[in-house]
Amino acid sequence: MDAVETIISTGINIYEATQLSDELSRLQATLPKARFLINRGEWGRFKNKDMAILLSQLKDTTYDAEDLLREFDDQALRQKMEDADRSWAVGLSIEAVQHMPETSSVIDVSQVFGRDKERDLVIEKLGVRSMIGRNSQRDQVIELLGVPLTRGAAARAKEKRAAATVTGTKSASCRTKKLKGESSRAPRLDEAKCIGNVSVLPIFSIGGVGKSTLAQFIYNDPRVQAHFGKRRVWVCVSDLFDKRRITKEIIESFTKEEYKPLFSLDALQVEMMEQLGRRKFLLVLDDIWQEAIDEWESFYAPFKNGPKGSMILVTTRFTTVADRVATNNCKPIQLEGLDRDIFWEFFSKCSFGEERPESYPQLQDIGHNIASRLCGSPLAAKTIGRLLNMELTVQHWETVRNSELWELPHRENEILPALQLSYLYLPQELKRCFAFCCMFPKDYSFERDEIVDIWVAEGFVVSSGSTRLEDMGISLKAISPDVIKLINLHRLALPTGCSPKLSEISRLGNLSRLRNLQYFIVETGDGRKIGELRGMNQLSVALLISSICNVKNEEEAAEASLVEKRYLQNLVLQWRKKVTSLVKSSENGVLEALHPPPRIEHLTVQGFGGDSFSPSWFRLESLLTLRSLVLFHCGVLKNLSIPSFPSLELLMLSGNIWLKTVTILGGSTGGETMQHASSSSSSSNGTTCLSGLTYIGLYSCEDLQNLDRCLSPEYLPSIKSIEIDSSSDLGLSMPVDSFVGFKYLQDLKIHCKLLCPQGMVLPPSLRRLSIVSGRKVDFPACLQSLTSLNILHLSSCDGMESIPLGTNL
Repeated sequence: MDAVETIISTGINIYEATQLSDELSRLQATLPKARFLINRGEWGRFKNKDMAILLSQLKDTTYDAEDLLREFDDQALRQKMEDADRSWAVGLSIEAVQHMPETSSVIDVSQVFGRDKERDLVIEKLGVRSMIGRNSQRDQVIELLGVPLTRGAAARAKEKRAAATVTGTKSASCRTKKLKGESSRAPRLDEAKCIGNVSVLPIFSIGGVGKSTLAQFIYNDPRVQAHFGKRRVWVCVSDLFDKRRITKEIIESFTKEEYKPLFSLDALQVEMMEQLGRRKFLLVLDDIWQEAIDEWESFYAPFKNGPKGSMILVTTRFTTVADRVATNNCKPIQLEGLDRDIFWEFFSKCSFGEERPESYPQLQDIGHNIASRLCGSPLAAKTIGRLLNMELTVQHWETVRNSELWELPHRENEILPALQLSYLYLPQELKRCFAFCCMFPKDYSFERDEIVDIWVAEGFVVSSGSTRLEDMGISLKAISPDVIKLINLHRLALPTGCSPKLSEISRLGNLSRLRNLQYFIVETGDGRKIGELRGMNQLSVALLISSICNVKNEEEAAEASLVEKRYLQNLVLQWRKKVTSLVKSSENGVLEALHPPPRIEHLTVQGFGGDSFSPSWFRLESLLTLRSLVLFHCGVLKNLSIPSFPSLELLMLSGNIWLKTVTILGGSTGGETMQHASSSSSSSNGTTCLSGLTYIGLYSCEDLQNLDRCLSPEYLPSIKSIEIDSSSDLGLSMPVDSFVGFKYLQDLKIHCKLLCPQGMVLPPSLRRLSIVSGRKVDFPACLQSLTSLNILHLSSCDGMESIPLGTNL
């Protein structure tokens, strides 16, 4: 940040700064690096105090730099408005610095925030917004307030006190509904003897367990409202115990108008007691911190002579505060976490949403382990549950479970590690929006448009395409399960359509914690080698490896260790754009060494120069999760053997101009060539080959010898879409009943000179049919019984003049 310090320290005039284009350019290039370091540093500041100090300094310097750039930008805009002819002013504008789209942080609103409302409705229907598992605590506190209970509520409170007396010891679980500190019979307020007329009842617990929520539940209870009437006051105290402010808010709650006179504390307290009068009242002081200990006596003094039967209800995280403020008739109540079963029910609703937890047995096991660390905190359950709900995958849930933050010590004045974890998973721009909101006092009420305008003015909201900044800001208010798809603190993003110059990034292989690379180019000579991928085992989602033709041999390819990159889901292996003649014989060996990770879901191979595609890893046991397979422009490939992958949904063969045979490997008995396989072969070994395949596309495979068995219903029982497209004459003949056996076929596209036999029958499930053929087609037979057909496209069908009447379309 040398450029920042130089410009700031010198205080150069705006007009003189026109000569500093080099410094501004360096500053513009440095800021993204600084933001990246800030993002990375957030994860380490909790365990390293030195890093926390350096992170704070880096933030200050970065924000100063951003402010400086904004000043230049504002001045340039003013100059442009004052004199449009002064073209040099335009050059000062560095708006691109503030609004430059960063791939690592740009938000896709439609995908990220769309599901939050749905989940909230589900949670609302399930009742998880109510005080789950807190009814007994509510009734006991209400009884301590002197409010008469109903017969049922009184019985529950009595049972609770009896259980507390019998048990006497703490349960082995940290999540229990028992209220500590109770005597065998909690005294009613009108029976109690205390140091003053107004009793003080503190409720204490660690953050996030539900103290404030329970207090609100009690404050709004109809019985409490009837008992105290309108003489109920709620004051949010927070970490600053300002006696004058608290007293002033109590006065204003009764007068219903702002109390402007700036009297001394004594005068304010006299006015407060006059407003309270002689009728009992309820005062809730929410979230008192340790600073209140020294100030409490002077604050409480006027209440000693207040109306009898009145109560002050205090919530705090600190046992020292609870002990200090409690009157002798009200022992502090420790609010512990929810009961284990109730907590798991709540946590699973937040984590799985509308999904059934029973459908995810692995996630349930991980979820129980995570839940056991949350100490029954409803807030932690809701926060971490939403984080988990972003992606219902084992990989994502394990990442959350294995976070180092769980190991941090937790003190009573700190938030739970779970809540720190949820903050760290926010995108960087959301962290800044969140941090800015912390400048407002607790319980401060602001308008949505107000805060969004401030976010936009501060440059916190990044534009996405044509979406207005204000609309982007409004969308930030709802963070949905899909949010997890944009969060990657170790991302190297490359702009679409640009030629990425990775060679300019030195020692790329040292970035062992990089999670998103997307694009890697293998270079020749002394350039980047595929072995630099060896240590990047955190790569996730998608990776395209280009120019694999520059890999010399199998040994060099093995250095990439693709099989170790277990978080990858989509892998593209690109040798070259296309190949039409036999190339290096070593490419079969290179393919053998590029063993994909076991959880790969999508595999694409382009420009492969080998004459067969049969590496040892291309088998059922290695690719159980494979969902799509694409072979693109493998021009000299002659034979293809496809194992019976149970998850395979899409198969596309395109531009493989020499491809002659396709083989399906059924079960463990080996393979049978589709040209000669019998329908009994699949049933004999008990395996239905490619049973999950719903789409098959054959494009420009000009040398295929026949499709007799390739498109057999016995091998493709679930197929929904078939596309055959070739510019040349395949010379293939189809049997009459080729397609009628496909019970679920909805789309059929035949764009080639394929001989369609007389009397060919199509299945009644067909909805879309497109035929472009230079051969004669017997349409009266083809179109029989197509009662579901919505779209019919016919072109270049020799001999066809019309569609005869009587077809059941």
